[in-house]
Amino acid sequence: MPSERTVAIVLGLSLLVLGTAGSAQESGRVEIQAERLEYTSDEVVSAVGDARVRYGETELRADRVEWNRRTGWAKARGSVRLFAPEGHLEARELEVDLRRRTGVVRDGTFVSTDGYLLRGQEIEKGLGRTYRIGKGEFTPCLCESGVPSWSLSAEDFELVGGEARVRGAKVQLRNCPVFYVPKAVFPVTRERRSGFLLPYLGFSDRRQFQILLPFYWAIDRSHDATFGLDLETRARVGALGQYRYARRRDSRGRIDVAYFDESFRSRGDRKGTDGTIGRGRWSVDVEATQGLPGSAELLLDGLWLGDDLLLRETNVHRFEPGDNVYLRTLRYTESRAVVSRGWSRGFLALRGAYYQSLGRLPVAASDLLEEAERDRREREKADDLTLQEAPELSFRGQKLLSSWVQARVSAVATNFVREKGIDGFRLDLAPTLAFPVRFLSPVRAEFRLGFRETAYVLREDRMRGGLDPDSVSEFVLDLPRTVSREVADLGFEMTTELGRVYRWGAGGSRRWKHTVEPFLAYDFVPEVGQDDLPLFDALDRVNRRNLLTFGFRSRILGRTEGKSNREKPTSVRELVRVAVFQSVDFEREIAPVGEPPGGPGSDHFSDLDLSLDAEPFPWLRLRAQSGYDRSDNDVSSAAVAFRVEDPRRRKTNEGRRLALPRTTFTAGYRFITQGVLQQVDASLLFPLGRFLGAFAATRYDVQNDRVLENTIGLRWISRCDCWALDAGFTDKTNPDEIEFRLQLTLVGLGAPVSVGRGFEPPRVW
Repeated sequence: MPSERTVAIVLGLSLLVLGTAGSAQESGRVEIQAERLEYTSDEVVSAVGDARVRYGETELRADRVEWNRRTGWAKARGSVRLFAPEGHLEARELEVDLRRRTGVVRDGTFVSTDGYLLRGQEIEKGLGRTYRIGKGEFTPCLCESGVPSWSLSAEDFELVGGEARVRGAKVQLRNCPVFYVPKAVFPVTRERRSGFLLPYLGFSDRRQFQILLPFYWAIDRSHDATFGLDLETRARVGALGQYRYARRRDSRGRIDVAYFDESFRSRGDRKGTDGTIGRGRWSVDVEATQGLPGSAELLLDGLWLGDDLLLRETNVHRFEPGDNVYLRTLRYTESRAVVSRGWSRGFLALRGAYYQSLGRLPVAASDLLEEAERDRREREKADDLTLQEAPELSFRGQKLLSSWVQARVSAVATNFVREKGIDGFRLDLAPTLAFPVRFLSPVRAEFRLGFRETAYVLREDRMRGGLDPDSVSEFVLDLPRTVSREVADLGFEMTTELGRVYRWGAGGSRRWKHTVEPFLAYDFVPEVGQDDLPLFDALDRVNRRNLLTFGFRSRILGRTEGKSNREKPTSVRELVRVAVFQSVDFEREIAPVGEPPGGPGSDHFSDLDLSLDAEPFPWLRLRAQSGYDRSDNDVSSAAVAFRVEDPRRRKTNEGRRLALPRTTFTAGYRFITQGVLQQVDASLLFPLGRFLGAFAATRYDVQNDRVLENTIGLRWISRCDCWALDAGFTDKTNPDEIEFRLQLTLVGLGAPVSVGRGFEPPRVW
């Protein structure tokens, strides 16, 4: 039996078969190992029997390898296998020019580390990252056995860079052709590529069939955009666009625009349902941050709607809508532009804000004409009375005058504008002297003496119905054009921290700290006349105050420590926070909810405020807030929410491109006494197996004993990790609609607009 021999030869060229080694180094060491080496001539070396050729991280194996040292050509035959960082190749025969890095593979199959498989009868590599495949097949389904779930076969493949161009292609489901593609271009790398994304499909009893077809444009490394066509056969046709950029950390943003033509709906349908819907509807959604010279910053954040019902009537106005429930229940939108500049002890900001009132929420999905007409009148009235801040200039700063005196100042100038009613200019100046007490350590205390000057210059000083926007009275309020208010206030705050550290290795923490932080504060504001002042916001009414606030916070913190320097550094995490506060106003009686001031249930004590925020484990989160009226011995308001996740790691999801969510249960409860609100929100995500998951959510109005919304969804992912099917069903109010959604994801042929639209838990926090 011939002995095994190894020959090491230094080449000035890289061994690059099919370009898998990328831009390799210009020189390196090639090792040829085989059972037998034959020298056919001075130029040709043949490695026979389990031949292995290594160069860096690339290794070629075959039954026989012939290498011409003069021309640089190498031929491999019989069980050819190539291993490289970029993938794994198997073929019957391979010929490669080591100098030009070109070659031919016959009956080859290439599995890329990017997650796709490419096979062909003949694979020809040209210069650079250029390939041509005859009678080839592409699929991202990397199944261990059996036929792939789906694949794309073509008579002619051409790969240029990370882009595949095919002619005469067929899409196959388990080797069964389903449709023909004359010509197509799609990416085969993880880099962003322009092209069409898979459509989003839906059906609604109000809007009938819906299809959203998006197109992705990879402009450059810092910019991209998505455009889409939205078709709803019984309602509208629309166009959407989203532009995104990220030049630097302080220069990034997103702009969404949408336009819908409602010509598919009859005029009577539009009037009967909404009262004011026209044929053209639009929205603009902007979120951007831009650094300015001098360490200043510009912030834009806004949502403008062509009509008040757009968010309720459509289920998409941008490509990433977030929580649909949150958007559909908005009472108003806020759009703002802020230019700010900060210093170590000061902050200057110029702010403009626009508020769009979206009217009242309908009591039901009524199509009655009188209901729609009343809704229209209320929305128009709300739009006329909505105050806009155009603009507001504010400055806040502080300065240490000595070790025991600190000066603070707040100055805000605001121009209020609205269509009807009182508006004008307001200047508010509030200097304060603070006297910190330093000799009571560990008690922290501070006395405060402040003064506030507020001046008004009104453009419109008359308003029908007074300051109540819902008033139907014919009374006309007449205020002075110029007026001012002066008010002083004084107070103090005092707090400390009592704590103890425990050593106990549990819950991932090795040390625990429990603190109790009592708090005491007093505020005094004398009574001042304010009847001749306008009412723009809460700053315009400073009530007489003789208020004592007391309570405490209690926290539990966990500290983890690494055993060595190689482990994660020491970290401290707040596990539980509890707070209890109450106030007593010695000058004013506070009435319970639903009772007039001075009623039989009135007293000087506020509700007892209780709050809890706990995250003892990464998989458990609990929040609770409540107000307790001690005069009635009843809860006046409450909000409780918790989230629980399966703490176990799902090994089936590791390394997958498509995955099922962990089992997660979220629930929330909100309550306001006197029948104002009582609602329950809940959602559940859970796997039904290794490749099937489900989602369910509900919103229930306890006060009116009716379900506001029910949603169920399923996600089915393939065993070969190459496709996912998301389906969701929703029965909702506002508006009254039954909706079905469907989203198919084929890995390698573009990403969906939002994978798993049926997996959107509601906001309960």
